[in-house]
Amino acid sequence: MLNLGLFQKLSLLVCVPLLFEFVFVSILVGLQQQAEFQAARLANSKEVVFRLSEVSRKVYQFGVGQFMPELSVDEGLTASVASDVEILKRLTKGRPAEQKAVQRIEGLCKDAGELTLELMDAGSAPPVRLVINRQLSVALNQLVREIFYLTDLEEGTQRIAPLEEQKGRQRVVQWLVAGLIASTILAVALLVLLHRNFVSRLENVMENTRRFLRQEALLPRERGADEIATLDNVFHDMTEQIEKSAAKERAAVEARQHIMQMIAHDLRSPLTSLMLFMDLLKGGNFGEVSQIAHTKLTAAGRDLKRMVHLVGNFLDQEKLEAGRMQLEYNTISLEGIVDQAVSSVSALAEAEGISVELSVESGMIYVDSDKLIQVLVNLLSNAINVSQKGQVVTVSATIKNNAVEFCVLDRGPGVPEGMRDGLFERFSKSSKKEGSGSGLGLSLAKEIVQMHKGTLEFKDRDGGGTVFQFTVPCE
Repeated sequence: MLNLGLFQKLSLLVCVPLLFEFVFVSILVGLQQQAEFQAARLANSKEVVFRLSEVSRKVYQFGVGQFMPELSVDEGLTASVASDVEILKRLTKGRPAEQKAVQRIEGLCKDAGELTLELMDAGSAPPVRLVINRQLSVALNQLVREIFYLTDLEEGTQRIAPLEEQKGRQRVVQWLVAGLIASTILAVALLVLLHRNFVSRLENVMENTRRFLRQEALLPRERGADEIATLDNVFHDMTEQIEKSAAKERAAVEARQHIMQMIAHDLRSPLTSLMLFMDLLKGGNFGEVSQIAHTKLTAAGRDLKRMVHLVGNFLDQEKLEAGRMQLEYNTISLEGIVDQAVSSVSALAEAEGISVELSVESGMIYVDSDKLIQVLVNLLSNAINVSQKGQVVTVSATIKNNAVEFCVLDRGPGVPEGMRDGLFERFSKSSKKEGSGSGLGLSLAKEIVQMHKGTLEFKDRDGGGTVFQFTVPCE
């Protein structure tokens, strides 16, 4: 189609059938009018023949009255046929031949009436009466011939009119059939046109959206200047911008991963070596250490351990995002997982004056023990950080329906209302307490649990505090 907008194209699709319908109905109306005209003409002709028969009857009566006085009528010929002649004039209006015949009939009737008056005034002179009678006879014969002539014309019309009416009906039927065929062809053509210009193009746009989601190459751009082509071109431009942005983001991610790898090699090892050195120094391997120095070294070691843990979280988070973290399943006791996790945070709990209570069922489970220990360590570290000195953190582990359920319960202030929605997002913290963590622990814990096809959630504890609970399949 032409370079038209969507509204103009739809308007054409609506106007073309309307125009076809208007022309078709106009033709049918014309044919119907012709059929009605023939029917009216036939009825008119029948009425003319009837009136002519009336005139013939009255002429006959008049003639009989003139030549057989004992059967004469009182009314003159002109007066008796006057109403019939007027009706004939009206019925033959617009038909010159018929109108002239009616005029001749009227004139002959008038002449016959005048001759009758002369005959009455002529007295009893035979020669005069003979001449007048002869003239009257001639006038009546001409009148009869005119009536017969006009009757023959109308009978011809009556023979032709039904044929014309029948032909008109046949033309109506033919036009109806032709219109039905033409409308069917037009409907199919419009359907094909609608599919080519609207449906198929919209399907291409929808297919492009599906291909975009599948990250496949898009179909070629739609041509034209209507809204569908504009939408498809805008979608292509948008996908190109998204691909450029995605390429930049991938480059940034790769650069960040490279930096994190540098941290792993250049920061984690020195920190671990420094921790080992401080432990040796605190243990007196390089000479006796004073009590004050021992306390300072303990605090510094705790900070170093927290930094090593933070670097480890960063590295694990990068592995998850890069898809390089894999689960390594092994069989381990439930007590073994909890004991190792509690052992990892025992120094932090002792420094903060927090007690850790255990409630663990006996049993063997098949999981990635290292990853679940890491989840428990993160949850326990958060619980210890939000607790006050002298409070208790409780750890429980139970096996239910082929799944193991871990709970970490603290008695801290609870999760603030404004932090609940994004608690498991990166760099989100469960407490406003300064130095309570990097905000990576909960995010990492949730992703590890989800890798196990499990769930991690939290709820408020009756009497204050928070319960973090996660469940993973154990078989």
